Amino acid sequence: MEYEQLIPWVKPVETAEDGSWKEASDKAFRVIPGDYVTTEDGTGIVHIAPTFGADDANVARAAGIPSLFMINKKGETRPMVDLTGKFYLMDELDQYCKDHPVDIAALTLPKEKADETAQHLVQLGVHAIWNFAHVDLDLSDNQVVVENVHLSDSLMQLSYNIVKNS
Repeated sequence: MEYEQLIPWVKPVETAEDGSWKEASDKAFRVIPGDYVTTEDGTGIVHIAPTFGADDANVARAAGIPSLFMINKKGETRPMVDLTGKFYLMDELDQYCKDHPVDIAALTLPKEKADETAQHLVQLGVHAIWNFAHVDLDLSDNQVVVENVHLSDSLMQLSYNIVKNS
């Protein structure tokens, strides 16, 4: 089963040692099994992100799923995260938001940190939050738009639609 890419500004690519790359969208965006996914805490279906976790990277590598990279204007690949696994360090966030007004922030962090980080982003002037953390955020008191994304729910809906339309 395959699905549509949700974040079009990054590309799944295969990289060579010399820095060259080729797009590999045909190998990504599909449902694969993983033995660390269970139904004890949910549906048994999870979104994996090979760039962001060891389990995800191992399962993706075994299934031939390429990692996502950003491609700069020179055509060079750049990882989506720095070497610590973060887009920006939290202590750099204040300065970044002062230098670059941010309208929308995407949260991809553990659920235990989501509310605190979202509240901080509101204080920095962010107007909307695209929340991928595994917890629903409600910031309506702050007049901030929040989209809580549940990828497993979306995948279940897609699966249902496939069966319904068969």
